[in-house]
Amino acid sequence: MKLSMQSGDLPLQFGVQRGYALIREAGFEGIDWSLDHAIHPSKIRNLEYKGSCLFERSLDELLEYYEPSLKAIRENELSICLAHSFFPSYTDGHEELIDWSVQMHMRGIEFCEVTGVPYFVIHGIAADSKSGERLNTRLYGPLAEFLRDRKTVVCLENLFVNVDGHMREGHCGDPSEAVQTIDRLNAIAGRKAFALCLDTGHLNLYGKDAVRYVETVGSRIAALHIHDNPGFADWHMAPLTGSFHWKEWTDAMRAIGYNGDLSFETFAQTNRVYDLDPDLVLPWLTMIRKTGESIRKLIAGE
Repeated sequence: MKLSMQSGDLPLQFGVQRGYALIREAGFEGIDWSLDHAIHPSKIRNLEYKGSCLFERSLDELLEYYEPSLKAIRENELSICLAHSFFPSYTDGHEELIDWSVQMHMRGIEFCEVTGVPYFVIHGIAADSKSGERLNTRLYGPLAEFLRDRKTVVCLENLFVNVDGHMREGHCGDPSEAVQTIDRLNAIAGRKAFALCLDTGHLNLYGKDAVRYVETVGSRIAALHIHDNPGFADWHMAPLTGSFHWKEWTDAMRAIGYNGDLSFETFAQTNRVYDLDPDLVLPWLTMIRKTGESIRKLIAGE
């Protein structure tokens, strides 16, 4: 179980070389590569997405663009444990955007294939259950066919929806829905092409029983987004700074025999620290890594 840190804004704030060096100096062994920076969410929400996404470029052009990052990752001996695609893939009332998003995610999958990224997180469309199933089938169905003869695994997330200030389950927020969705897509792909990236912060937001969720989804959990929050906002903070019940969750993860990587999606925490004093970023990263060591021992049963 490698300890991994989402690259987030660190390479932008400190420069590519120093940003990845900080992750390594803090003791992390891998990264969750923030390829969601390929397009800003506002471009999608404002329907200004065409011509704005890096994934519209050819594969060779993408490799050239990301070569400085790949070089820094290699030089700092970091594994790319997983990567995160852009989001959202849909704006209310504009289903044509889904077709564009499918094509962009396909390019992202191709990029992951050639750069050796094993897991690619692609957010589903968080909507009510009836329309949500139809919209997500339109999003993931073509990707399932596309993944048939490939090696990359696409990870769905347990999402939440904000309804009038109240958080409730979004796509795959219910464990039974997650199981049914993943199994259906894998049947289309003819292999285990889909899995779950379990997000602890999202579990905390809509008050799901973390133990029951983990027990139900079981071995379909292939990756993690580990972070904390106060239960009413998706703040992406360091573990133990919010209200998530960590011991119950680690016990459940040990019970299902989880042995994948532990990736920390705590970019908001390091962004707040950076805004106060950039010199504090390394100590905070180190603290998160040390917390990760304890989480790893608990899951491993050591």
